[in-house]
Amino acid sequence: MGETRQHPVITKDMLDKAYQSNERINGNTNNTGDTGSTNGTNAGYEDPQEVSRRRVLRYLLASILVIFVLSSVFMFVQYAQPNVQPEATLQYILVPDIVGQSQDEAIRLLKVLGIDYDIEYVTDETNAADIVLDQSPMPNLKSG
Repeated sequence: MGETRQHPVITKDMLDKAYQSNERINGNTNNTGDTGSTNGTNAGYEDPQEVSRRRVLRYLLASILVIFVLSSVFMFVQYAQPNVQPEATLQYILVPDIVGQSQDEAIRLLKVLGIDYDIEYVTDETNAADIVLDQSPMPNLKSG
């Protein structure tokens, strides 16, 4: 029972040397032989605040990129379409009955109503020469 046991004691200097030798083995030293930390005591250790800051920066940059892409797509869809003018509002009017009227009366009535017309002449020996015999569209229909 009187036996003395030795316990290992690890000091800060020992840990620093172990980190430095591990960094040299992994090839992570710079030209000065420094392991990249400011005093050599934190070799191989990443500050949690620095890691968190880098993560936030990555998320921020990714968010900006997503917003840029979405706004570009919106702008393309919005402004790449041809400039289409809305169609004029159609006005419907009731077609008058001009069958049996003289050609002059029918033309005057159609002009007053703003209706375009074409005249076709047919040969008919039973009616007077200037009387309207037929019309299209039929009377009392809405036309635009």
